[in-house]
Amino acid sequence: MPERFRSRRVLICDNWEELGCKLCNVYPSVKYLPSADLPCGTDMASVHATAVADIHGGPIRPLCGRERVATKPMIPSVTSVELRAAPIEPSWIRVGTPLARNATLSRSADGLASTLVWDCTAGEFEWIYEIDETIYFLEGSATISDGHNPPKTFGPGDVLFLPHGSVCHWHVETYVKKVAFCRRTLPKPAGLAIRVFDRLVRMVKGSSGGFQVGPAKAA
Repeated sequence: MPERFRSRRVLICDNWEELGCKLCNVYPSVKYLPSADLPCGTDMASVHATAVADIHGGPIRPLCGRERVATKPMIPSVTSVELRAAPIEPSWIRVGTPLARNATLSRSADGLASTLVWDCTAGEFEWIYEIDETIYFLEGSATISDGHNPPKTFGPGDVLFLPHGSVCHWHVETYVKKVAFCRRTLPKPAGLAIRVFDRLVRMVKGSSGGFQVGPAKAA
């Protein structure tokens, strides 16, 4: 084997273009690949990826072009979990004695977003929304009004978005069960700063990214 392909240390930070990866710019502390036999024809980008995965405790994935970043695992859930009592605020109850329960399925690292399963027995109550909540109805039904639109009955398969500041009247005839995707809202200045930052990142990467809020535009 030619001497230049025998075990040696390869300086990543001087060779990131040759290695086909910008990871060294993201993790400048990563200086060298571990010593290894590198026969002629070795895919240096793959060797680089493997070394970084070992160092940072996880695989890496391509984003755009040659750029790669560490990935995180997905978190699967089921809705048939054990629910615990989650009493409705007594001053919100209007009719009957509705009994509510819930269970948290997941929560974001920053604590601003979470996914819950929630159910409730018969009764009528108000609900004041201090977060954004998207509901996917699983079982039963509930008739909901918000003072802006006529009351509407929601059942299995229906989806409802309730923004921060909504006040809704719920009428549960017998039983309702839902998945709730909850997001705590940020003050407007903070939200604006995040949107500006995201837009700059997308411009630099040449990607539109993100998702559309509201009805899709006609083609």
